[in-house]
Amino acid sequence: MKRAVLALASLAALVVLAAPLALAQGKPAQTGPPLDAAKPVTYAVIGDTPYGAAQIANFPNDVAEINADPQVSLVLHLGDIKNGSTQCSTEYFELIHQDFEGFADPLVYTPGDNEWTDCHGKNNGAYWPAAPVENGDPSPARLQVIRELFFSRPGWTLGQNPRQVEDQGGLYVENVTWNQSRTQFGDLNVPGSNNDWLPWFEKERGNGQIEEVTQRTAADVEWVDHIFDSAESGNAKSVVIGIQADMWDPAITGDPNQYDHFTPIVQELASRSLRFGGPVLLLNGDSHVFTDDHPLAEPGKPQNLSIYGLTQEVPNLRRITVNGSSTPCHEWLKMTFSPSSNHPVSYERMEFANQPGFDPNVCPGH
Repeated sequence: MKRAVLALASLAALVVLAAPLALAQGKPAQTGPPLDAAKPVTYAVIGDTPYGAAQIANFPNDVAEINADPQVSLVLHLGDIKNGSTQCSTEYFELIHQDFEGFADPLVYTPGDNEWTDCHGKNNGAYWPAAPVENGDPSPARLQVIRELFFSRPGWTLGQNPRQVEDQGGLYVENVTWNQSRTQFGDLNVPGSNNDWLPWFEKERGNGQIEEVTQRTAADVEWVDHIFDSAESGNAKSVVIGIQADMWDPAITGDPNQYDHFTPIVQELASRSLRFGGPVLLLNGDSHVFTDDHPLAEPGKPQNLSIYGLTQEVPNLRRITVNGSSTPCHEWLKMTFSPSSNHPVSYERMEFANQPGFDPNVCPGH
């Protein structure tokens, strides 16, 4: 089967790409190691990929490279499965879904703004982002398609060997949680574009968009509580939460119109982190440049607190932004969670063998 996808918008041409990894057929679903196992576990974390024709063509190689690491037992994708200037077509989503099913390990994915929130842009195909569709467009809303395709089996991950997770249910099947290595993992559908508050089609917000943001944000806050409640009842030593949006991206923190609708989520995350007391790790993509910091306890950055109405630092909340998009070099994050260690989270930044689209002078050795 050929991989036919849209190239970058500036090229405005179809490209024929390499065949995707074959889907696993007839494999029995399995839950993997016991969810409460106390031994260390290693995950692969990626986000903001594949971006553009070169990365799309190469993405099956990325999948195969992660599959080849025997230590990895689960993959987290933090959203943005395309760049911001290409079509949000169902055909493209199906292509990436096929690639996702090529992961040998369970894959947990949370949607990013590029595949639904921002799809109203003309260069994205002028799709309606979330249901109900109000402009007479016969195409279903992009978030509806994402949920139907990538979350067709609520309570199960993607991948050749899916595992069971707990999902929030109702509309929000993409919000999940699970416990492993005395760590409570979870993710939330928190996209960039100010948590989907930037107006669709550059027009005044309609009731559909207002209800989408209001209801999903309330569900996200409830899910934050549920993740921490599960951590406390399950005697977890740490909590790890994945989202797409970078809520402290310097590009947005000077303008409330770019960040104010993250406020309920940040406030609940801060409150529950302080109450939990143990290590809390927030994983996000969105801003593309690797960052490892403590956003609510950063010396010299009191604005990280004040923009969200916080006055108390949260030193146990750590944040890692994964490298992605066209930021050199093309990489994945190999994270190990060790419940018996004084340092429960460690990681290696792993450059992919192939560096599609990057100048070899920028990424030497490739």
